[in-house]
Amino acid sequence: MKKLTLSLVLIMLCGTFGIGWVIDQYFESQSNGDNKDIIAYYKDLGFQFAKSLDNTSNIDAFTTHWNKQPGNQLSLVTPEQFPLPAELESDFIDGNALVLESDGRLSLHYYLPNKSLVLTFTPDELSAPEKNSVFSLLLTALFYLGIIFFVLVWLYPLIKRLNMLRSTATELGSGDLSKRIPLSRSSYIGDIEIEFNRMANRIETLVTDNKLISSAVSHDLRTPLARLRMGLDVLSESTDTAERENYQNRLNQDLDEMQSLIEVLLHYAKLEQSMVSIEKDSVDLSLLLLPYCKHLSTTDKPIDLVNFDATAKIKGNEKFLMMLFSNIIGNAIKYANKRVSVEIIHFDKSISVEISDDGPGVDQDIRTEVLKPFIKYKSEGFGMGLAIADRISQWHNGQLKISESSQLGGTKVQVLLPTCE
Repeated sequence: MKKLTLSLVLIMLCGTFGIGWVIDQYFESQSNGDNKDIIAYYKDLGFQFAKSLDNTSNIDAFTTHWNKQPGNQLSLVTPEQFPLPAELESDFIDGNALVLESDGRLSLHYYLPNKSLVLTFTPDELSAPEKNSVFSLLLTALFYLGIIFFVLVWLYPLIKRLNMLRSTATELGSGDLSKRIPLSRSSYIGDIEIEFNRMANRIETLVTDNKLISSAVSHDLRTPLARLRMGLDVLSESTDTAERENYQNRLNQDLDEMQSLIEVLLHYAKLEQSMVSIEKDSVDLSLLLLPYCKHLSTTDKPIDLVNFDATAKIKGNEKFLMMLFSNIIGNAIKYANKRVSVEIIHFDKSISVEISDDGPGVDQDIRTEVLKPFIKYKSEGFGMGLAIADRISQWHNGQLKISESSQLGGTKVQVLLPTCE
């Protein structure tokens, strides 16, 4: 919203002062151009009047006769009736004409040295208040139209982005969860659009996870339930003690499997809720992973620790980060043949933890799929370990990638996390 506010203030200031300055310059140029020649003409005419009247004996009769005609009035006053500032009075006495404006009317004043009088000449052509008023009204209208134009220019991209936001929200609400707003650096509401896309990503993830969980639950619970039903039927009909005990053990195993699945579901749901308000502190990944890796390392499957001697601090939650890496390192040890490697790589603004093994690896076409919940690989477990790890990395503004290890030949899982700022 900062960009929106600053752009509005800037466009209003530039529009107001810019248009005002242009109109003011135009008004002055027009006024000066129209009146310059007319004023010079009447100045010369006034000098002729002043020279003639200063040498006329019956000056009052002349002015009275002249003023009987309409327009271009003359009047005579004494210097005492025409007070002037000291800086103007000396030039006026020396014979320079004085041009004054009052109520939109220009008047010319001359000093008559022989008569010791002041002649005031008021040509009607130098007084056009009605014309000036209309012209001022047009310029005022032009000023406001210019302001409106600038505001419309500013509003157009804003309205365009708001319409795009509305249409995207409508399509998202109608079920097209893949819709996103294309971001633009020039957008006034870029922060709102970014948050909208994040919300859309969150909704799509939740809906997708819900479908996957529903599908997995319906599949994984149906199998032990069917075995339970069949076992109960056989158990009710069997009279052999050993056979009954065998079926009872199978029933207990099926119940344990169902309990494990339900616990995993509850754990994943709890993880989704708790990470909304996750508390993050400074965590040193070297100190966090070192004791865990040493504990899991065995002579059969040793864990090579690379670059663990340097500090690797990020901002995160130690509990969830431990859950993230324990799932990945546990998988690496599970599928490795003889060796596992954990390497910490420092970048400019991020830290990468790469866990590699010499196992069979993960096929390239399913490397993205195994990060989703209940997507099993080699039909072992419930398919939640990597999904939980990926979700935790996302909540730490990180990335989790699966590729082939160039050193060990098996799977390499890279967790890229931003460093502490």
